[in-house]
Order: sequence, then C-alpha cells, then structure tokens
Amino acid sequence: MRRFSENFTTTERGDEQSIYMAAEERFAQNERLLVPVPDQPLVIPEPAFVQLKSSELLLHSAINIYHDPGLEQDAQYVSDLLNGLLTAPSGRRTQRDTTNIYLRLAKEGDEEVIAEGYSLDISSTEGIEIMGADRAGVFYGVQTLEALIDPAALGTTSDSLVLPALEIKDQPRFTYRGLMLDMARNFNGIDQVYKIVRLMSRYKMNKLHLHLTDDEGWRLEIPGLKELTEIGATRGLENPSGQLPPAYGSGGKAVVAPGSGYITRLEFIELLRYAKSFNVDVITELNGPGHARAAIRAMQRRNDDRSGQGQDETGEMVLNDPEDQSVYYSAQGYTDNVMCVCRESVYTFWEKIISELVDMYAEAEVPLGILHTGSDEVPQGAWTKSPLCQKLMQENDALNSADDLHAYFLRRLDQILDRYDLRLAGWEEIALHHGADSNADLISDEFVEENFVPFIWNSIVGSRGEDVGY
Repeated sequence: MRRFSENFTTTERGDEQSIYMAAEERFAQNERLLVPVPDQPLVIPEPAFVQLKSSELLLHSAINIYHDPGLEQDAQYVSDLLNGLLTAPSGRRTQRDTTNIYLRLAKEGDEEVIAEGYSLDISSTEGIEIMGADRAGVFYGVQTLEALIDPAALGTTSDSLVLPALEIKDQPRFTYRGLMLDMARNFNGIDQVYKIVRLMSRYKMNKLHLHLTDDEGWRLEIPGLKELTEIGATRGLENPSGQLPPAYGSGGKAVVAPGSGYITRLEFIELLRYAKSFNVDVITELNGPGHARAAIRAMQRRNDDRSGQGQDETGEMVLNDPEDQSVYYSAQGYTDNVMCVCRESVYTFWEKIISELVDMYAEAEVPLGILHTGSDEVPQGAWTKSPLCQKLMQENDALNSADDLHAYFLRRLDQILDRYDLRLAGWEEIALHHGADSNADLISDEFVEENFVPFIWNSIVGSRGEDVGY
C-alpha cells in the first residue's frame, strides 16, 4: 500500500502534492481567470442588458428627486449619497445645471419587468430615471446607480460628478441569492452582521441565513431561558464552569475567551428592520434534534439550578434522556448532542423559542415565513437505547424503530409551526428517511405534501445524493 505524508493531496496523475500553497503560487494558478480591465463589466453582478451612449451626465448639487409613493426611503438614500459627494454651489447655477432624478414603480402599460427587476436610464439631457417592478427593483436600480460612480470620487466632495449616459435593464436570474453566516461557532459581534447586510445589498443578494445555534454555541437571547446564552454564548473551560470550549477558531486564552457573545432580543429586532430596508430577508436557523449540544447543556443547567432551589417546574425544558445508554458519535465528534425527541419537554422548549422568535419578527414588522431547523447529521445509534424512546415506540404503532424517530420529530415540530403559519425548513435530511438505527439515508416523499423546504448541501458527484434536490 502506498503511503502518503500527513499533509498531501494528489494531482490528476496521482502525484503527491502539498496542500499548502504560497500566495504567489495561488495567484499564478488563478491568474488566467483575471478579466482585463477593458472587458470588466460596469457593475457587479453584470446587468442583463447595458447600452452605453456617446455622452455623459454632469451632476451638480442642484438636484431634484421625484418619487412614487412608497419610495421615500430610496429617495432619501439617493439624496444622502449625492449630498455626501457634491459640495454646495459656489456661484449662481443655471437651469441647465439642475438634474432631475425620477424613482418610480412600473405601471400598466410599461414594459414588463419581473419581480426585483428594474431599468435605469441616464441621459445627458433628461437626467436619471429608475423604474422598478416593485420597491426591491427600485432599490437595486439605486444600488446600480451608486456602483456607477467612480470609486475615486467616493469619500471626497467636489462641485461636480460625472456619470456615463446609458440604459440598463436588469432582473435576477435566481429568486434566492443567499449567504449563510455561522454565528453559532464563530461570533464576531452584531456590527459585523450590519456590514455584511450592506455588502450583500451592493451585490444584490437578498437572503441572509443566520446559523444561530449549534453544538458549539447559542447566540440569540430567548426571554425566560437565560441559560441558553449564559452557557451557550460564553467560551471558557468546560469544567468546572460548564461553559462551552472554543471551536472553529473562535477561542483564545482569556478569562472570557474571544468568541463569546450573543445577539440580544432588541438587537435582533433592529437587525431585522435594517436588513429589510436593504431588501435582505433574514432566515433564522435554530438547530434540532441534532447539533443541539449547547441547548442540551444549557437546559440541563437550568434544570439543576431549579431543582436545587426546590422549584416545582423541574424537567419542563430538559432536552435529553438521562437514562439513555445509546452510543453514537457525531460528524463533529460529539457523543451527547442529540435531543431526545421522545421527551415531551423537547416540544415545550420548541414551542417557547418559536413563539419568542415570532414575536421578534412581529415587533420588527418583518414577515416571517419559514423557520430553518437544521435537522441534519443525527448520528447512527442515537435514541436506540433510550428508555423514553423504547416506551414511545411501544405505545405508538407507527414507530417501528429508531429510524422512524427523526420523522416523528419533524411532524411534531411542523404541528407547532402550523399554528404560526410557518413552513419548516432544514438541511436535506428533512427530505430523507433518516437511518439512526440502520444507517439508511434514503430519499423519502413523506413530507412532500407538507411543503417542507429542504436546503440541499450534499449533492456532489459520488455522494449518492445527486438527485435529492430534484
């Protein structure tokens, strides 16, 4: 058998090659992908249609902005943008120095534009017109207008600004243009999320998937369950403090390690409002039944504290079966990260966090259509030796083995979400018959009629999952 060194990869010919590359090597490898400056698009992402005119528009500070009802925020955006770049006139201006900017929504009789689509017309004589199919389309037209400004002019002021005269017609190729941010494992503070939202809007991305909970962390304040963030959002030595150890680069040697922190309820509401103003939908992911170690540890601490205080409600939010002798090993190496889906208190917990999340979106006046529940990577062996699960399977004829418990959890969770008119989303495992006992991950049509939303992530060639998305 051929032996390779510890850090290696192979070429197409099978030759050994180090996985480490110097910056110069990586640049040389990718240099052929660079697009010469004359061939680069005016705007990224490149619009569907661009027609340059043989003229320019010279902007001065004398600008009139007209807009349809509902576009006040976009008009203010344009006003603030140009006021930050153009100085007040030093002398008398003529009518020719005044530029009109029109922001409007498409009406019956206008050229058809699909949702989030827009047209932008810059004329040396007529000014600027942005027409959107909807408010999102106008917003993206404004983003394109900003992207046409010479970068050298940004951050400075002058008495004039030159824009190319042109016509642009653009519309999205995909309705979902998203980015996922894993805040559970590596938390860098709420300010970084604001920056990401702003950059997403510049590149016309519209879905921010916030991965807020996992084995390594819980990052969203839930009123009434302070332990979720006291334990799940604080890095430190796991014993005796009970905090979670640093993971995925978020740790360090400190009394309160780097990577500690969470988003408060009020911060989350403000973030939702901010994202909405930039046409970004925030998709919240709260994980279960797997990837739940932070929540399990936090709720066990809550139960221990309440028991010690002699309170009657002990056990109401416990997420594990203390008598469970199941042996499993998760993809990340955990042996205690799966909620006991046979325990009724698990659904009490989910009812609580879902109701609080719904309230946050409602207070922010932002629509909430789905909840991403993760629901992935439950390891083989989970639930197989849980007394609570053995009892449930004996009482429920529809449950033949531990293989059926993942679907049981999803059905119960979906019932809770139905009461709030929410759809259940999760990773591709919600479209599979989970093999906790038999190791059989098979495509299932069980929840097709339930209108579940699977996020397919493991469909690479050779994975046996190439067709899961279809």
